Amino acid sequence: LKEQESELKLIYETTKKKIKKSESNLRKAQKIAQLGSWELDIEKQKLSWSKETYRIFEKDSKHFEVTHNTFYDSIHPEDRDMVSRIYKYSVEKNKPYQITYRLSLDNEKIKYVEEQCETFYNDNQIPLKSFGIIQDITDRKKNEDILKTGSCYIVVSNLMHQLQFLI
Repeated sequence: LKEQESELKLIYETTKKKIKKSESNLRKAQKIAQLGSWELDIEKQKLSWSKETYRIFEKDSKHFEVTHNTFYDSIHPEDRDMVSRIYKYSVEKNKPYQITYRLSLDNEKIKYVEEQCETFYNDNQIPLKSFGIIQDITDRKKNEDILKTGSCYIVVSNLMHQLQFLI
């Protein structure tokens, strides 16, 4: 019996270390990708965020209470209705979604995020929980805008050059 107890303790400790390492690797990967995750227990209306989600929203996990309202307050006012409608439609129709929207942070800073969500249901098709990922795409959005501006400049330049020959 002591031998089995010792063996079980070893298995427990080994498994515990593997789980900690796996969680640590997940946090590192999320930080590098600027990709957070969130989960909403629909019945309890309990929203939880990963550490990276707190970083994306620039909130301190020790002093910020994540709720449905505090989440929506962080969304840019012009995007709130769209985000709300898409989420509700997704839950009603049992369809995952992907959406890009803006965050309006406390320091008046605007961030662009891309979010994907899927809702899980019981056997009676009652929604139980939604699970989502959210990625900070602000830098990508800025680079796209620079490329668009640069492309417009090149097109206008080329048109101006062509017009010289017509005049």
